Amino acid sequence: MSFFADLPACRRTLGLAGHASNDNMCSKCHLPRHQINSLDVSRVRKRSDQEHKQKALKARDAGSYTARQQIYKSNGIRYSKLCELDYWSLIDNHVIDPMHNLLLGVLAWHCKRIWGMTKVDNVQLAPPPRKGINLITDRLLSPERQPVTPSNHEETARNDQNNLAAKGMDGNFNNARHFLDISFASTEPDNADYLAPGEEFDVPMTQAVFDSDLPAYVNQRLNRIRLPTSISRGIPILGQASYGKLKADEWRNLFTIQLPLCLIPLWNRQDAYQQALLKNFCHLVSMVNIALKRTMTSDQIAQYCLYNRAYLESTLKLFPDLPLTTNHHMSTHIAEGLERYGPVRASWSFPFERFMGQVVKSCHNNRIGVF
Repeated sequence: MSFFADLPACRRTLGLAGHASNDNMCSKCHLPRHQINSLDVSRVRKRSDQEHKQKALKARDAGSYTARQQIYKSNGIRYSKLCELDYWSLIDNHVIDPMHNLLLGVLAWHCKRIWGMTKVDNVQLAPPPRKGINLITDRLLSPERQPVTPSNHEETARNDQNNLAAKGMDGNFNNARHFLDISFASTEPDNADYLAPGEEFDVPMTQAVFDSDLPAYVNQRLNRIRLPTSISRGIPILGQASYGKLKADEWRNLFTIQLPLCLIPLWNRQDAYQQALLKNFCHLVSMVNIALKRTMTSDQIAQYCLYNRAYLESTLKLFPDLPLTTNHHMSTHIAEGLERYGPVRASWSFPFERFMGQVVKSCHNNRIGVF
């Protein structure tokens, strides 16, 4: 039987120190926070269920609060009632919840902190058809490959064609032809371009920040993406706090469906740094896609570990000023849960979060805790 929850609830239930602890941030191993950028978790001492239960029971039997606190400060362990279950392992049988770890943790952090989307909150929902986009395409794309942005108004489209003709370019572009000209990068595990975990990124050590131009480029394309009815709604705009807080499923759809359609054509044929950003992004998307599969094999688990390592290594190389977080480290332990329990859909928090949402919205006559 598996146990899963978000990080704070998991640590409290199992009697472990919080995820912000310096010496005991991980519930699976003894990696200290100052070594969080170390990606070879096989060299880190694993937690022992027997040792954990011994210290937890010692804390239970301690004669004073001061003695219990001393055990907690030394080992990051408190007493939990689950320690009395001899047949159940607290360390081996708790899994990392992919909904909180990957979707609300790693994906949200990548967008907000690594890409710097929290610094942009003035992006128009529907930028002008050509003016805003030209700022991007003129700077990033070669003249012979500049795309023509489709317009919903025929008059605007005719003006675009006249402008192109005045520049000596053919205004009768075929959007389908230009779409097929784009060299899309596959994120399948057998693609060697994104498979080498030790590959080097020979690019400047700078931090990529989404300025107002790039979200404008993305937002104009988000409005043109039509998702299948089997998929919940995608977000209509990127970079505005007024839209509200994204849910886990929206983060998943944004990174695995919407952003690949926007960023791959933009970054695929640019300079070395933007191509490195694209590879880093593809490593992340591939890692999430494999982790959330409905079926799981040992080969897919190995591919997850490969993409996870490649993503973390490239992130450290591209963004050296941003240290990894606890969620990044805990994502390296997701493979252990996949090996032990199979597909994550049997051990993620989606159904319980929906149920809790119904409970919160239920009528309680303002007598919370009674009914």
